[in-house]
Amino acid sequence: MTTRKDVAKLAGVSVATVSHVLSKKKYVSPELVEKVENVIRELNYQPNIIARSLSTKKTHHVGIIVNNIANTYYSEIALGMSKVASDHGYTVSIYFVGDDPQKYATSAIQRQLDGLFIATNGEFFTTEQMKKMLSANMVFVNSVMPGVGSTVSFDYGNGVEKMMNHLVELNHQRIGFLCGIPKSTPNFLRYKSFIRLLQKHQLPVLEECIIESEAPYRTDQNDGYIAMKKLLKTNSRITAVFCLNDPMALGAMKAIREEGLRIPQDISVVGCDDQFFASCIEPALTTLSVPKEEMGRQAMIQLLKQMDTGEKDDIILGVDFIVRDSTGPAPN
Repeated sequence: MTTRKDVAKLAGVSVATVSHVLSKKKYVSPELVEKVENVIRELNYQPNIIARSLSTKKTHHVGIIVNNIANTYYSEIALGMSKVASDHGYTVSIYFVGDDPQKYATSAIQRQLDGLFIATNGEFFTTEQMKKMLSANMVFVNSVMPGVGSTVSFDYGNGVEKMMNHLVELNHQRIGFLCGIPKSTPNFLRYKSFIRLLQKHQLPVLEECIIESEAPYRTDQNDGYIAMKKLLKTNSRITAVFCLNDPMALGAMKAIREEGLRIPQDISVVGCDDQFFASCIEPALTTLSVPKEEMGRQAMIQLLKQMDTGEKDDIILGVDFIVRDSTGPAPN
């Protein structure tokens, strides 16, 4: 088996130089980098990750926790995270939170991950479980554990404000919300912003029209379908509905059509996240657009920063609002 020493000998450099080229932790002149990389390719050298882990006390393995592996929202986040991780010699594993969060907390502990991105609602784990997973090097999508790790989040408040201004301009006054997860979820900015902006525009807060899903909170198309069916049974005469995400909006649209109603002539529908199908469905979905791949990139950057310096930051990414065909003037 080819060793790092073999690479150094053929390249005419020290073993330390080969290590620096592989880790990219210290500066090596471009000429030497090219020379070492040519020899690595020539000898087909593959670093021994297990041996490196034993010597550095690092596994070079990080994880991302999601609650619905079928949701392409998480796929794009994982893609951005993997691109940065690969450039720094790290592997990313995806942990799907099913009906047994304790099982996945235990799995993360056993893997001895160097870092973990909790890319889903923090309610899936207790504070004690998350502390056991890692004492440091954690990134959250919101600050459910202040001071424990970094956060990377979207400015949903600004996005919801753009959405509400749009609906008010179209004369919508009775607006429902398929919120998917419990309203009591910590730092549920979309829900809090929705209520605040209803009040700002002096519109009624229709509690019976704010529909929560049931555990384990997949927030997928089926959840949206079930929630919209519940909403339509309230006879609240809503003219618009805001959905937690695009998959839920897709399910809501199916439920609306089954009731013989038209989109947007009878009910306008707004999604969130601008997933790949949002512009392809009929009618094309009006939605809040978030930089999902950039979230993954920033999460990995924050993990690397914690590993190197212990520094923890809070990153907030902008949210756009894209108007398509699923919203229109409120019916008389």
